[in-house]
Amino acid sequence: MAKGKAKKKAKVKAKGKTKAKAKTKASVKTKPKVQAKAQAKSKAKPKPKLKAKAKGRHNGPPPVNKPDMCDSFTAVTNSFVLWQDVPPGGCIVAQLPNTIWPFSPASPISVPYLNPGQTPNATIIVGTGTYPIDVQCCQSPQMPKIVTVP
Repeated sequence: MAKGKAKKKAKVKAKGKTKAKAKTKASVKTKPKVQAKAQAKSKAKPKPKLKAKAKGRHNGPPPVNKPDMCDSFTAVTNSFVLWQDVPPGGCIVAQLPNTIWPFSPASPISVPYLNPGQTPNATIIVGTGTYPIDVQCCQSPQMPKIVTVP
């Protein structure tokens, strides 16, 4: 039986050295610098176009309205009023009860007969609308006068 054991030992193969497989490193791909610059330029946002400036109300002096003292008239906000044909002795322009006063200075305004410097008597300080006023030197059937602001 000794022979059987020896045979078994002989049948067992000796382990030999195995070859180690060479591991390859994954290569990192890099983009060329020229390509990166080209992409950076293509992603640049276009410059916004300059918007045209809106025309402001500050282009020159405000307009001056020159209505007859006893006439209704139309005027824009922030414009001046310089009444014409004022009777000798002047005239008072006053606010009617329960209405909005469209002028600066406050009611009542004393409009002189002579206005040597042609200085505006009032400024329109309200927005769009119609505003009745009491012009005391005008006859009653012509009253009230209406200031229209478009």
